[in-house]
Amino acid sequence: MVRIGVTGHVRLQPSAHRVIARDLRRLLRGYPGVHGVTCLAEGADRLFAEAVMACRGSFEAVLPVPEISAAPEEDRSLRSLLRFASDVTKITVPGPPEASYTAASHEMVLRSDVLVAVWDGSDEGLRGGTAETVEFARQQGREVRVVWPELPPDCQEELMSTRSTRSSWLGRCIPRWPGQASAPAAIAGSNRAG
Repeated sequence: MVRIGVTGHVRLQPSAHRVIARDLRRLLRGYPGVHGVTCLAEGADRLFAEAVMACRGSFEAVLPVPEISAAPEEDRSLRSLLRFASDVTKITVPGPPEASYTAASHEMVLRSDVLVAVWDGSDEGLRGGTAETVEFARQQGREVRVVWPELPPDCQEELMSTRSTRSSWLGRCIPRWPGQASAPAAIAGSNRAG
């Protein structure tokens, strides 16, 4: 069984969830057995956990718990997913919240054979975010698979925006073809450090 970790954008347009979830399921079905490792952040991590379960896999959670934040169990969606986790590890690091996020992301990578990144390739982001996690995985020699919808350039920014309205984003940014529910997504091949 392959152990697959995940990193990805937190702020995804809700209407993009089904496209990304579909492509995550396609990717995961390419492995004979899947055990996911996730920090269960909003957005990509939770879509990944749901995709793992849809593919009849299991997953464990590595939760960043910053000193100054609310307990993770106060998040109803997170609580629901935690019921299905085979193991839950909580990581708290003194200092700013980003220190806990970075430590949890590193632990998730170290527990994984492959890292899936739901990522637009941008180097921008917070400490412990997607770009830094992908870089850390590559430094550790992990295979990195990138999943990101192929959309017209003017729609890429809206994919992560919470300001766009669902109907305008769907109509403009996800073309429909006969027999296809949504636009295809890119699943980039392996990127091994080395």
